[in-house]
Amino acid sequence: MRRRRKAEADANRGDHLHSDNAAGPFHGPHAPLRNRHVGRRVGRPFEGRLADAAAGSVRTLYESSDQLAWHAQFAGAVVEVVAGPETLRFTFDGLAVTPATTGRRCSALGGVVTVEGRAYPDVAACGSFSPDGKWMLFQKDAGQVQLPAGFSVPSWDQWVLDVATGETTELQKGLFHCGGCDARYGPRWSSTGRYVAYAELGGDLRRFLSDVGTGSTRQIGAGSDVALAPAWHPTEDRIIYSQAAELSGPAVYEDLGTGSKQQLPLPWPVAFDASGDYLYSPAWGPSPKADAGMTTIIDADSFETVAALPGAAPAWLLWRSDAGAVVVGADGPVAAFQGAPGCDGTAVYAGSSTARCVTGGRFGAPNASGTFVAVATLQGTVGPVRGPGFESLVMARYSIELMDVRSGDVQTLIREVISWDGQPPILRWNGDGTHFVVVAPAATGL
Repeated sequence: MRRRRKAEADANRGDHLHSDNAAGPFHGPHAPLRNRHVGRRVGRPFEGRLADAAAGSVRTLYESSDQLAWHAQFAGAVVEVVAGPETLRFTFDGLAVTPATTGRRCSALGGVVTVEGRAYPDVAACGSFSPDGKWMLFQKDAGQVQLPAGFSVPSWDQWVLDVATGETTELQKGLFHCGGCDARYGPRWSSTGRYVAYAELGGDLRRFLSDVGTGSTRQIGAGSDVALAPAWHPTEDRIIYSQAAELSGPAVYEDLGTGSKQQLPLPWPVAFDASGDYLYSPAWGPSPKADAGMTTIIDADSFETVAALPGAAPAWLLWRSDAGAVVVGADGPVAAFQGAPGCDGTAVYAGSSTARCVTGGRFGAPNASGTFVAVATLQGTVGPVRGPGFESLVMARYSIELMDVRSGDVQTLIREVISWDGQPPILRWNGDGTHFVVVAPAATGL
């Protein structure tokens, strides 16, 4: 039986509070403004804003001239904005609901690991928490390992902590470090917190899947590049991963609840839509200068093709998890793609293969029900911009547009935020699809 559940808005999770209402309506497609505001120093470039889709209004939750807002997320009817060491919390009306919290959940001062004030003497280091906060994955140093190439690299054993009981369990011995590398993915938890997928960074690049409740672990392939990070169902213990350590290789679909395992008719990379009832490939497209090709959407139960649409999600989406490019609602698939033929911007599909083009769009994010699509549209450049640890002579200016999928009407909600030319602002919808948060500039790339 098909189970339709709203996806919870998890992760991409920021000194000032006021409200500002939206700008006026957007009448049809407009060409991006390529004018460059050189020499204009941006006063408060770091922002976190909340948009109400139905009302067409926007509230500024956070803005600062010296502290970037790293993340924003929804926790029910509360918006959490993380800026530096603080987590700020707001209602949808923009009111602060609790005092800001500071500090990390886990610390290792003096060599003693402490989680929320409780010391764990058997835990070697802080690590990755499960979504429900009940488990923490951590590493224990296992010494140096000599490789056949003649040099040695560090190794570690993978452990997990039961935060409530303090019990620790070894999940996997002898994982190799790379000895100096980047673009590797970290642990990927299932939404339920029962399972976690991870990989070693060197050696054979083995990929593992552990059940933290039982302590059982098995290898599910190889490859630790960020482009090979497994994809989890938004609410259930279902996982997709590449069978080979390469892009465009075969993809495997496992339902850990039923024990079923099947090879998908789609090549990697593959993603779930917001409901988890559909899959699409590619989850992100090629570089902007390459032909985006087609994106195929299939039913997650029957594997039958639902649609094949020109274009693809932007290539940089592999680095981010703020929004997916495809949702399947009551009226069929809604998708926001780049690189579609005849559209110099974001092509929005709504139940058909004919797209509406938002000219200049660089990123489109549909809500979970497929009724609205938020689009970050390039408007020009601005600079110089200074921030924590960086100074950029030129950054990109974006407006944030909102398309009503049923009517096709588009309005400008935010006239200007700044981010990177290749990294538009973070756009994250809540699970009900009524509000979305904008974080600018996107922390990725800083």
